[in-house]
Amino acid sequence: MISHLVDLELCSAVALKVRTGHLDLTSANRVLSIFEVHKSTGVFQWVEIGAVEYRMARQWISGFATPLRSLDALHLTADIKLSQAAALFGVSHRLLRQS
Repeated sequence: MISHLVDLELCSAVALKVRTGHLDLTSANRVLSIFEVHKSTGVFQWVEIGAVEYRMARQWISGFATPLRSLDALHLTADIKLSQAAALFGVSHRLLRQS
């Protein structure tokens, strides 16, 4: 299960690899093309990150007690959903803490 944020993050990571010389353009385009095929053929199920998750992430960051950055906090809000998805697919997992 992935969100549109994962799509953006993958593209950003590939772009960074190209800019730093760790990945050539042909390979980068191949990675993104394969991901597009996977998206269009249903390899992934989409999970929406909504207003509730954004508010929770903002609350955590605005407490000034953690080095979390925006995307890290958003990813953390998805942990419960990811845990539920893992259970649904029979994937071994452990939810460390449920709020």
